[in-house]
Amino acid sequence: MTRPRDPQQDPELERALELVTRPTARPEFRAALRERFLAGAVESGPGASSRERPAHDAAPRRAERGPRRGRLVLLAGALATAAAVVLTVFLNRTRPAVWTVLDGTSATSVVVDGRALDAADRAVLAAALVSAREVEVRGGALRVRVRDEALLELSDGTRLSQMQLAAVGPYHLRTDHGSLAVATMPAFGQRGMRILTEDFAVSVTGTRFAVDVDEHGSCVCCLSGTLACTPATAQAPKPVPAGQRCFTARDRSPSDWGPAHAEHLRPVEQLPE
Repeated sequence: MTRPRDPQQDPELERALELVTRPTARPEFRAALRERFLAGAVESGPGASSRERPAHDAAPRRAERGPRRGRLVLLAGALATAAAVVLTVFLNRTRPAVWTVLDGTSATSVVVDGRALDAADRAVLAAALVSAREVEVRGGALRVRVRDEALLELSDGTRLSQMQLAAVGPYHLRTDHGSLAVATMPAFGQRGMRILTEDFAVSVTGTRFAVDVDEHGSCVCCLSGTLACTPATAQAPKPVPAGQRCFTARDRSPSDWGPAHAEHLRPVEQLPE
């Protein structure tokens, strides 16, 4: 039998092998091969036996982790349930209506931001007042409650503007014409209220009062509590105690301070306590 010749001793075979294209191993194949090589080296290394734990040693540790993991799962479930209960209570809590049209309303219509609404449809009117900036009452009086914090009564022909009665911060509005009666409620707290007219500014922290505006000027009468009034011609406010008034004329003559007008306070007295 003839023994095959060593390829390295055959020059023609060597040249043929050089001409053959050798495929290049893909990077992921080389990386996987390297990982297998290193893993084998670690397992066969001198410290491999010391890192291996007997089966009877691992079992108790798994047993210890089991109850602990169970307690964590129960705790997480309890916290999730408590959070769900709190969220449900928050979403379903009773909230006072922003505006409520009350008995004692005799107006036929209320113009809210230029749109005339039937005062008899209280739900529609109350919804429109939430975002109102201007209100004018026609055909009678409008009596409303704001957030269980204040009662307002607007007489026939009264017009309010620049209304800002947000959930947070002082109430703000301007009486352009007519008669506005106000009675703050206990929930009003120290929120504060600022009422402007063409003739003065009134600051309120909790009281019962009336603001009347006509072509001659503006008058504020206090039934209870204390107001601070700043006439347009003054630099600093002056208190208006219970039973007193401040009248500021449109011609900017000196303001008149004296006893409150009984007819101005009558609508305030009729507001619920």
